Amino acid sequence: PLMNSAAVASSPPTQFAGAAAAWRPAVLLTRTSLALAAAAALLSFWLSGRLGAELFQAYAADVWSQADLQRVIENMTDAGSNHYRNKVHPIASLLVYPFTKLLQVLLPLPDLLAARAASAIWAGLWALVLHALMVTLGLGPLAAAAFVLLAISSGSFVMFFSVPELYHLGSLSMMAVLLGAAVAARQGIGERAVLGLGIGSLAITTTNWMAGLALAFSHLPWRSALR
Repeated sequence: PLMNSAAVASSPPTQFAGAAAAWRPAVLLTRTSLALAAAAALLSFWLSGRLGAELFQAYAADVWSQADLQRVIENMTDAGSNHYRNKVHPIASLLVYPFTKLLQVLLPLPDLLAARAASAIWAGLWALVLHALMVTLGLGPLAAAAFVLLAISSGSFVMFFSVPELYHLGSLSMMAVLLGAAVAARQGIGERAVLGLGIGSLAITTTNWMAGLALAFSHLPWRSALR
């Protein structure tokens, strides 16, 4: 017993409990994370249903924090609509249109309802990644869930996730970069992963690339980051 006690005493102290085990993608799909994702998706869908249909008409452009709601809904449901904003959202239309049309193929939904449903799903994915980020940073199950509940009850969530917009995907891409940074600080991250996260941040919204660049220069040798 004395020898065992001495061995324990001489062992180096560990960091917070969450950092003891290697990170695995399974943290994305726990019962808690899925329940939080469902809550965020349902809240987003309910909030968008509380808004008047007039808000999604052309004459109401820029009313909701300068969001072009009608254009975004058209881009999500009509391939022939004006996609001129792709100059700052390079692949947004290539993501949102097929996804929303798939929902309409599976369920005969009108355009506005399909756009609301797609946005709600993205809100759920956002909550899923946020929970994974909190767990990766070492928070316990209760604390991680509390942070996600705080996030989806915030004014920012109510404001931006209550309408079909590209803020959802832009924020999701940056959240993914933060998750990559947390994993990198914990156990390292490969160049391909950094490259993929950087491309994702740039492809959704060009200005979000700063998050991908910050990840590259903070976790890769500078020559690799420049490449």
